[in-house]
Amino acid sequence: MSDQRPIGSFANQVKRINETCISGADVYSVTKYDGFVRSLDYFKKQVFSRDLSSYKIVKRGEFAYSTIHLDEGALGLLGDEEALISPMYTTFEVDESVDKIYLSYLLRSPELVSQYGLIGQGSVNRRKSVPFSSLAEIEVFTPPLPEQKKIAEILSGIDEAIKKTQSAGTQVDHTIQGIRDQTQTGKGTCTRIGDLIAKISTGVSVNSENRPCRASEQGILKVSCVSKGVFYPTENKVIQAEERERASMSVKKGMLLMSRANTPELVGACGMADNDYGDLFLPDKIWNLELSDSTPCDKRWLNNALNSGIVRSRIRDASTGTSSSMRNISQSNFCEIELIVPPLEIQQMQADAIDCLQKRRNAFAVKQAMHLMLKAALSEDLLSGRKRVSV
Repeated sequence: MSDQRPIGSFANQVKRINETCISGADVYSVTKYDGFVRSLDYFKKQVFSRDLSSYKIVKRGEFAYSTIHLDEGALGLLGDEEALISPMYTTFEVDESVDKIYLSYLLRSPELVSQYGLIGQGSVNRRKSVPFSSLAEIEVFTPPLPEQKKIAEILSGIDEAIKKTQSAGTQVDHTIQGIRDQTQTGKGTCTRIGDLIAKISTGVSVNSENRPCRASEQGILKVSCVSKGVFYPTENKVIQAEERERASMSVKKGMLLMSRANTPELVGACGMADNDYGDLFLPDKIWNLELSDSTPCDKRWLNNALNSGIVRSRIRDASTGTSSSMRNISQSNFCEIELIVPPLEIQQMQADAIDCLQKRRNAFAVKQAMHLMLKAALSEDLLSGRKRVSV
C-alpha cells in the first residue's frame, strides 16, 4: 500500500442533525488554534442560535471543520463525549487505518492548510468554501499505523511541554501582577501623578504602511508596543517616505512609555524601553513620561504602579471617548489621578522583585519559542515523510 492516500479513502462525511433536539450536549466552536472549544467559554457570551434543531451532533473521535474558514486551519478532533456545532461546519469520521491524533496534526499542518486555499469554491477569497468532496481528493502522507502513532506521540510530547511552559509563564505573570497591585495597597503617601511627572512628551501623527519595518527602515510604534508593563519594539509600522521628517522623537533606553489612546482594556498601558531604537519613533498616541526630581520615585516602580489593577481602573474611569472600541485620556485627567507612593527603598525592593520575576518570564518565553520551532521543524519533516521514524 502506498504511503500517499486521498483523504476520501479513509474518511467519510457525517451528517447527524439534531432535528428533534435529542442532544443535550454543549454548543462548540471549531477554532484555528485550539480546535473544538465550548462556545460560551470561547466567546464569553452566547453567540449561537436558541433553536438548535439544525445543529450537527458530533461524537468523540470525529472531526469537524469550518467550511468557509478551513484555509485558516479551523479544524478539530473532538475529545469530549459529544458536542453540538453550527450547520456552517462539516463533520467527518475516519476508519481504523489512520491514527486520529496523527491525522489531527496532519490536517492542521501548514502544508495542508495552504492547499485548502487552493481548493476553495467561491469568488470571495476570505469566504471560499471547501466541501468535503474537495477535501476528500487531497492526497496525504499516511505511513503504517505504528509509525503514525509514533509521530503522534512525538508531537503530543512537544505540545505537552509547550502547555507546561505556558502554565509556568502564566503563574509568573500572576505573581508579577500581584506585586504590582501591592504597590497600591500598602503604606505610603497619597500623591498626584502630576507631582511625579515633570514632563509628558509625545510624537506626531504620521502616515504609515501596515507592515513591520525591517532593520534598514524607519518605523513608528503601534499603541500595542506597551502591554503588561513590557515594551515590545517589534510592534511597529513603516513610515512613508514623505512623512519621515515629521517623526522627530525616537525611542531611547529607559523611556517610560504609555498609551494614552487605546481600547478600554488597554488605555494607559505602560512599558519601559530596554534599549535605544534610533529608527523607531513615537506616535501621537504614545506618551513619554519624564519624572520630576522633587519627589523620590523609582521609574521602574512607577511603571509597575501604573500597571496595577487599581490605577488602570482609575485611568479607564478618567478616559473619555464616544467609541466603545477606543478611549483617550487627557494629560490633565491623567495628572490628577492619585497613587500611593511608599518610601524609595520600598519602591526599589518591589521593582527589584518584579525585575527578577520578569527575567524568569523571559526565560520561559525563550523556552516556549524553542519548543514551537522544534514542533514546526518536526511537523514539516515527519508529516510529509521527508524523515521517517523507526518503530
